[in-house]
Amino acid sequence: GTAVAAVVDDLAIFQCMDPLFRSHWYSGRTDTAQLEARPVTHERLLHCRMWNGRASCCNGALEVTQQAAFDAYRVHFEGQIAMMRNYLASLEMLRETEVYSHTEVQEKGLFDRAVDSFKPALDLADGCVTAIMTFVAGMICFSCEPQWSYYVWRSGTGDVLAVQVDRKACLFVDRSCGGFGRAVQNMYMRTSESKLAKMPSLPLPASSMLDDREQMCEWLRSHVAMQPLRPSFPSQAAVRSSRALAQGDTKNDLVSGQEESQDDDGKDAYPIPEAVVRATAMPPTVAPPAAPSRATEPSLVLDPVKDGLASGFELQQAA
Repeated sequence: GTAVAAVVDDLAIFQCMDPLFRSHWYSGRTDTAQLEARPVTHERLLHCRMWNGRASCCNGALEVTQQAAFDAYRVHFEGQIAMMRNYLASLEMLRETEVYSHTEVQEKGLFDRAVDSFKPALDLADGCVTAIMTFVAGMICFSCEPQWSYYVWRSGTGDVLAVQVDRKACLFVDRSCGGFGRAVQNMYMRTSESKLAKMPSLPLPASSMLDDREQMCEWLRSHVAMQPLRPSFPSQAAVRSSRALAQGDTKNDLVSGQEESQDDDGKDAYPIPEAVVRATAMPPTVAPPAAPSRATEPSLVLDPVKDGLASGFELQQAA
């Protein structure tokens, strides 16, 4: 009786100790938002509302942290789009100057083609951001999942190596981001062809993670899915400058800037958004869950898009 009860209690505690959310494990403190100590049924969850009426590890207090992470992702992605808008505005101003009016006809043609290439990308940008934010919302709500261990690969030391993400989630994001990624590639190519279009000393965002469906899915699984509540981004915003464009490097400097954003140990030196740092400043004082005796594989598939669509997060940017 007592031994069985102890085992059951240990299992319940383990259910709310997903290593992906270790900074938020329950420790008994009252001055920081944490997961539940064991699955609890709530009725008024606002963000991960699909868990209302079901035993989960989430609670109302944690929603501030969940929102902070969601907002950090949105600010980052919308900031990338803002770079494109700012660059286009600079090109349009340049078109009104004497520099443009005195330019040869052929160069004017190349410049005009570069300017025109921005609109298709910008027209598709918001839809892509919304699709990515849907995936983000679903991964944030994975923090509620008591059966998390069935969805992940774990090492012999208990670490989560990867989440088994449903391919349907990748296809959903690709439907909105595939065209955007191709439009951005064309935008860079057209801009690199015009000397005049490379004059603005403004950055443009990297987009290599959206170059094709394979790279996009890899990015979603290796970055977004592995750090839902602690988003990290390249310290130099993974941008390319007009100087790089002038050098004619239309591909290598477009990638996610990982070479530039590593520390001396070769590890990613990405800063954590301040709001998330504050929300996770208090590390848990409890021991980690028991590691499996051997590496384990998932038996269930997670669809973050399905969960994101069912969530209460504002997926689209407010007008």
